[in-house]
Amino acid sequence: MGRELLHYTGCGLDHIYLRGGFEAEQMAGETYVSVQGFEGLYQAIAEAIISSPAPMRGQEVRFLRGRLRLSQEDFAKSISRGRSAVAAWEADRDTVIDGIADGAIRWLCWRRMSDEAVAVALVARMREQDARDDAGTRGDGLPALRRVFEANGDGWRLAPNEHAG
Repeated sequence: MGRELLHYTGCGLDHIYLRGGFEAEQMAGETYVSVQGFEGLYQAIAEAIISSPAPMRGQEVRFLRGRLRLSQEDFAKSISRGRSAVAAWEADRDTVIDGIADGAIRWLCWRRMSDEAVAVALVARMREQDARDDAGTRGDGLPALRRVFEANGDGWRLAPNEHAG
């Protein structure tokens, strides 16, 4: 697969890498990146976050809230929290979100995005979490700091075997 990886921070997440589907151009000593299928990429990123077994962090909450086009106040109401909780999560990009809020956010996003594949992955994730809870190991370490998305003829997808968390 020898295509170059681009560490893509334009989405506000620090662990996203792109393989293909972008053009980098040098102008006046600066590098400018143009992403093809921008909306599809952001949808793929959102689906990967929602279906990931890794605990959600503040930066992912901000990204998902933006995808839903909700204010902090409306987002907080949707998950039965106060606006200050959402603001605190978003201010501390690496804070791990508590399990109940994490599940509520994933559920809210799934309901708004209504993709069957995401629903199946979300149910599988909840089962895995239940199994860890039953075993007494919550598994709330930070997620791996790298997710690779590759462009293909149909849009964007999470690259197989190149992510953790």
